[in-house]
Parts: sequence; structure tokens; C-alpha cells
Amino acid sequence: VLSFRGTSDVMDVLTDVNLLQTPLEQRADGGRSDDERVVHAGFFASARAVNRRLKELLVAACVGTPGDWEVLVTGHSLGGALAT
Repeated sequence: VLSFRGTSDVMDVLTDVNLLQTPLEQRADGGRSDDERVVHAGFFASARAVNRRLKELLVAACVGTPGDWEVLVTGHSLGGALAT
């Protein structure tokens, strides 16, 4: 089980109130893509901040037989946004 905690400090509140919409996808050159989907900027920035390290930890935890593992991702409040 991978669980993200909810809003717990002032920095998390600032993430929560960063309501601007940002593109979900960007082109390889950093420009705006043709994809029109947008997401909550604060949640997206938080997800990007933990993405690489989280993948490394999950791969290390599943070493040997990754096909035998199931991962449940959950969270509350800000954590629920990250879990999706």
C-alpha cells in the first residue's frame, strides 16, 4: 500500500490553493502541446516532485518478481490528488 498524507502544513495549503490550470502534457522542446487537457497546477507540481524517487523506490521494493506484486495507491485530501 502506497499512501499519500493529506494537507498538514502551510506549504501544503499553498499547494492546495494553487488553483491555476496547467497543461497536462508539454512538447519535448518545452512548448505547449496540442493536448488540451489541463490539471490543477499545485497538485501537478507536487506529483512531479515525487515521481522519479517514488518510481525508484517501488522498483527496488519489487526487485526479483515485480509481476507478483500489486500496488494499492491511496491518499486523503492533497494525498488523494497525488494518488490519482
